[in-house]
Amino acid sequence: MKSLGITLVVALLLIGGARPADALTTDQARIAATEAVGAGDGEAAARIIAANGLATRPAVLGRIIYDAGVLAVRADLGDEFSQAVATAFVDGGVSFATANSAFAHGSLLVIAGAPTDPQLLREIGPGGVAILRTELAYLGVTLPATSLF
Repeated sequence: MKSLGITLVVALLLIGGARPADALTTDQARIAATEAVGAGDGEAAARIIAANGLATRPAVLGRIIYDAGVLAVRADLGDEFSQAVATAFVDGGVSFATANSAFAHGSLLVIAGAPTDPQLLREIGPGGVAILRTELAYLGVTLPATSLF
């Protein structure tokens, strides 16, 4: 009887009954990716996005962009943020179509937050550059650092 229980546990693990030990909940992964992008660390964000199945979740990705942009502007890391978004999306396995959907979701968050966001104008510049850099990254083109922010 004991071997039957062990067999069932092994079978459940093999068919996906348990998530990998390093997987995070969606909220944990979103927050971790947000913090990484906001700090300009696109490589770390790409790993988080890929490892936690966020690459196909445009609403979650849009929230990451918006929240990370707010963090980056507060830390005066607008240029680093825009490059981090491009790296996180392209290296994280986000498709071009999903990236564009995520940008639309992020834009809706900007619109919703506009009436109460005192630093909105400071956030729009890096956000626009992030979209441009990401679009170009899918084409294999890198936009050099800017001194606009």
